[in-house]
Amino acid sequence: MRFADSLGIAINSLVNSMMRDFIGCLSVSSIAIGIGVFAILLGFNKIAYFKRNEDKRRVWHNKWRKLLKFLGFVLVIFGILKFFLCASALAEEKFIWKKYDFEEFNYSIDFPAEPKKEVVNQPFLEWGSLTIYKNSVSLNNDKNYYVVSYNIVSEGAGIIKTYDAIIKSFEASGEDKLLYNKDIVINDCSAREAKFSHGEYIMRIRLLLHEDRLYRVLAVVPKDEGDDKHATLRFMRSFKLINVKRALGIPIEMNYGEKVSIAGTNMSIRFLKALTAHSDTGDFSDAHFVINYNGDQKEIHMKSVSGQPDKKVIGNYEITLKYADAYSQSCSIIVNKI
Repeated sequence: MRFADSLGIAINSLVNSMMRDFIGCLSVSSIAIGIGVFAILLGFNKIAYFKRNEDKRRVWHNKWRKLLKFLGFVLVIFGILKFFLCASALAEEKFIWKKYDFEEFNYSIDFPAEPKKEVVNQPFLEWGSLTIYKNSVSLNNDKNYYVVSYNIVSEGAGIIKTYDAIIKSFEASGEDKLLYNKDIVINDCSAREAKFSHGEYIMRIRLLLHEDRLYRVLAVVPKDEGDDKHATLRFMRSFKLINVKRALGIPIEMNYGEKVSIAGTNMSIRFLKALTAHSDTGDFSDAHFVINYNGDQKEIHMKSVSGQPDKKVIGNYEITLKYADAYSQSCSIIVNKI
């Protein structure tokens, strides 16, 4: 049921979005082609008008026929080109984009095509040469570039110092002009977002240092295309950490399908879904989880009734469900050692 529900929601959302865009493209194209064909028919005297005054019709036609034919062909060509351009953009934005999970690097992100994987050694001002693991996609003859890079940093590297050093490494090239530099939050972690002007291109970058892992999310697009289009924003905002280790005794907020690992244990928890259930005492949320503990996997159900916590014991640990919301598909749990 979970797969079927997810597939149905995804297909419905995709079809609705695709249909809105397709109908918009088709409307503009159809109007242009329709008016163009009408003008061409008038220009070739194929449509009757001024039926009661043949002399007036002949004079009007001789005066405007060349212009009508010209404008008619222009509108028809415009309508056809508009349709194919919209269809091409629609295909790039709607049919190809897909979420990719890179579990070995603990992150997921949306790419417009199968990403290219690379391992490179890259110099940085503060740390010398680093081994960088990249996943990237180039489109439009390399004019559009989307990449996530990952590397291990030395223990004790400060978040602010690390972010500042990377921003400076871009500015040091002399080719990149900083447009803005601001703090953001990704997965409840302090992160940084910056924007640079680089010749005819705009670069957006997001930086996230989590434990000893540094992530860089970079999108490069032509200035005339704009960096605030759907594709760029989707790429930048889709980056999420996965399999993040959470501490014992600390509330863990989870969303539909999210998986977390518990620090200091051999336990991971995936939140499958929350359903509205009914009983003699009223409605409640039935939360479904998959627990992996010491290699053994099992599915458990926990009830959220009027804010009252539900508890389950898994091995030497107690899982407490603080709440589950079937409407928002979210929940909060705490894991404690017994």
